[in-house]
Amino acid sequence: MKQGVFVKKEDGSVWIDLTEEGLDEKLVLRKDGTSVYVTQYLGLAEEKYHDFKYDESIYVIADEQNYHMKVLKLILQKLGKPYADGIYHLSYGMVELPSGRMKSREGTVVDADDMIEEMVNVAKNKTEELGKVKDFTEEELKELYDTIALGALKFFLIRVDPKKRMFFNPEESIDFHGFTGPFVKYTHARIKSILRKQSEVISPKSGVASLLTLEKDLIIL
Repeated sequence: MKQGVFVKKEDGSVWIDLTEEGLDEKLVLRKDGTSVYVTQYLGLAEEKYHDFKYDESIYVIADEQNYHMKVLKLILQKLGKPYADGIYHLSYGMVELPSGRMKSREGTVVDADDMIEEMVNVAKNKTEELGKVKDFTEEELKELYDTIALGALKFFLIRVDPKKRMFFNPEESIDFHGFTGPFVKYTHARIKSILRKQSEVISPKSGVASLLTLEKDLIIL
């Protein structure tokens, strides 16, 4: 407050004005002197710098806290802290499930192992619906279901920009049609099968003259 960074209001609460930076006024201490969310982060940043003397401090926090992290960095810069410019927010979008949004405070967080187990079961059911695995051993089937499940999960997650929110549906992610991991795997397997059956590969130098126009177009495509 002596530096003019913070202002105490009539009720005793302490604020900082960030309107010039495109934000708003932010409470940093309640009128009874207790801290708020950002106040604790100010203390944490100080403690971290004291312990580690970092050049950069990376906060891996969901996009829900984009505003909060901007406020934190601005306050530290206004206070002239040597570590203020090194505050970096690695923001990511939240993943929502058919059952709704996951909230740790409400105990609705989904365990990763449970999610993978569900994916394996979905992969098993979808594969059995399609058939074509009668000659597989139990061990081969387990490996197949695990491969399909993990591939589907990874593909579904990385196809979305990490900063964007996404809706994840296990059933949709293991669809064998459309823009999914299993469809990419299926297409890859079909291509490998074609290559295995192709006994002769035409050399561009020797065989181009004998190709039909449509064949040339296909190769170029």
